[in-house]
Amino acid sequence: MKRQLSLGLAVVLLLVALPVSASGGSSITKDYGSVTLYNWGKGNFTDLWDLTQCDLTLAYTIDMSEIATAGWAVTEVGLRQVGAPNIDPNLQGGWMQSNYIKATSNPNALSNNDMHLLSKHGWLYQTYDASDPNTLINPPYWSGANYGFWFDRDGVDEWQAALWGMVNGGTYNTGGVYNIVVTYHAINPNTGTMFATINDVQQGLYVGGWKNAQPEFYPAGKSFTGNMAQMQAFYGRGGGGGTVTLSDITVTGCPYWTNVTIDVKPGSDPNSINLKSKGVVPVAALTTDEFDASTVDPATVLFAGASPVRWAFEDVDGDGDVDVLFHFETEDLGLNQDSTQATLTADTTDGKHIRGTDSVNIVPHSK
Repeated sequence: MKRQLSLGLAVVLLLVALPVSASGGSSITKDYGSVTLYNWGKGNFTDLWDLTQCDLTLAYTIDMSEIATAGWAVTEVGLRQVGAPNIDPNLQGGWMQSNYIKATSNPNALSNNDMHLLSKHGWLYQTYDASDPNTLINPPYWSGANYGFWFDRDGVDEWQAALWGMVNGGTYNTGGVYNIVVTYHAINPNTGTMFATINDVQQGLYVGGWKNAQPEFYPAGKSFTGNMAQMQAFYGRGGGGGTVTLSDITVTGCPYWTNVTIDVKPGSDPNSINLKSKGVVPVAALTTDEFDASTVDPATVLFAGASPVRWAFEDVDGDGDVDVLFHFETEDLGLNQDSTQATLTADTTDGKHIRGTDSVNIVPHSK
């Protein structure tokens, strides 16, 4: 029996869960610069990302041209949940696996030098199963006839160059350098989908063999699993000798917020603020059993949209530990007569994004 998918792929659509709202958070962009990887080098960035709040984009350039030996020389760059390994975080994240496979050099023929494959478990689950960010297909699908997976480091002849989807500097003449963009979306708290472009080339899979035309399964994406609310960007590589350089690494998405306790105008109840005052409003971030306020980076603090004019680390609530007290110019606060609460946000020196909210009482009240 022949099964059918939109775009002609032989699979059955299966919605695995109701989609999680991806519009509840405000996205930020982090620029992580460059990383040089030697054999079995690995690492991650400390920021936590919450895919349940909004979609995430990971972009970077990978230079594989200095790998010494071809033959499944693997580099992995992607997302994995907190605590998972930085190489093969199996079923705990999703990543792009870039492989230098063949050292063949022929400027007049198409050569399969490098392969880029979205992965979630080492070499298992090569199949792709996402037809759009919210929709998974069952059974997953793979085709040896594909597009946007294999790339040639040098030239091709004029007939090959004229085929559908061939891009000079994109699919061939790459020199082993690739601009990769992976977009991530959370379907539910433990399942996400990812789609990738390599040198602006979207991946696709043919059904029933290669054709000189756009693939039927296009664009093709892949599901992955993990804690969608607490993901970190990671990188790692295997052998092959030489170096792999990752550059222009950026992540755009919603940070995972650690909720903390703040106290507006410590000692006051209610926390009355006269917006016409020319003074300052004190706000304390308090240390608790779960949070050390001494780790707050004052340069990142915002309260109701305002930056502090001064701060001090001291015991604000008299419990014997160190809190931090900030002062904000009243006229800088983004509050109005209808405001009933205000929020402080900041980063910590150990990479957390924190957020705390307290009540405010705007006086005098408008009539």
